[in-house]
Amino acid sequence: MFFEVLARKALNFVDLKLCKLNFDFLVYKLRVPLKYLYSARAILYESRFFFEKAIFEWKNAANFDKTHSIFVKRIAPLYFNMTFKES
Repeated sequence: MFFEVLARKALNFVDLKLCKLNFDFLVYKLRVPLKYLYSARAILYESRFFFEKAIFEWKNAANFDKTHSIFVKRIAPLYFNMTFKES
């Protein structure tokens, strides 16, 4: 339930003015693991189709499987021709 609340309030961690204040409060006062905060922001970015930022946040959360999955499915096709034809 705690992670669900973080995911819903992740927009507060993106605003630059509120970001430092919220992060300090959650990390130092409430002792929330940084992994939870990075995961909440990654979910927010992914739901808003900011896949490059989502990859960065998933990497910070040490979720490399999700990082790789987003890169292969969403980022790589934009830069590489992923359709191969046999000749």
